[in-house]
Amino acid sequence: MRKSRMFFTMLDSSFRKRKSRMLIALFAIIVGTAVISGLLSVYYDISAKMGMEFRSYGANLILTPSPDSQQTLFQQDTVQEIADIFPQEDVIGYTPSLYGLANFYTRRLIVVGTWFDQISKITPYWEITGTFEADRNATGIALVGKSVSEKLGYKIGDVLPMKDDITGNEQKVTVKAIISSGGTEDNQIFISFGDAQKLFQQENLANTAYFSITGDKLESTASAINAKYPLMELSQIKQISQICLQQNGDRVQSK
Repeated sequence: MRKSRMFFTMLDSSFRKRKSRMLIALFAIIVGTAVISGLLSVYYDISAKMGMEFRSYGANLILTPSPDSQQTLFQQDTVQEIADIFPQEDVIGYTPSLYGLANFYTRRLIVVGTWFDQISKITPYWEITGTFEADRNATGIALVGKSVSEKLGYKIGDVLPMKDDITGNEQKVTVKAIISSGGTEDNQIFISFGDAQKLFQQENLANTAYFSITGDKLESTASAINAKYPLMELSQIKQISQICLQQNGDRVQSK
């Protein structure tokens, strides 16, 4: 008991005589704890925040048949299977795509079948003039690339006849919007995925799929998927990384 009393007496005496030093030490401990807590919060949150910011550039993964498969098409159901492998909270959007050439009057143009309800998630950077039904099952509508619209005079409200020379199938679509991306999409015409399958007679088939996925395990997950589906190839879209690096460089230079 005497030793305990002596210890607390000495501690009390030390605190009274060096009160300012003790307060400074206590303040330093509090500040240090707050800094460490903040750094840990940034460390665990930065990947998710960067992922969400980068998603404003659109899809970051593309699925195609692997070179070993010697195929240009794959089963549409594969897209859903692969999307289900990722944690659903990381999945922003995904869509299969079907490409082909079709005749519009005397011109032969690239037609792309896609899910209209996924456009805002996969290609949020598109500038869209006009309105369209964001329904993957919509039929008879088209989004026309800016360059096609300007060169051929196609405008909103026009009804365009399409014909596939291989199958002989014909369809009519109404232009609902003009899209501008600054890329190859400006030279293409987009129709619903179902309409494209019927036009090119490729039921339940696609030749590419695009995914917008967040998270910090994209590379390892993609490798696991490629091992599970040896006839498919899921790869990162490098353009996204290049854009992000360019922007980071611009930010550094501006500072």
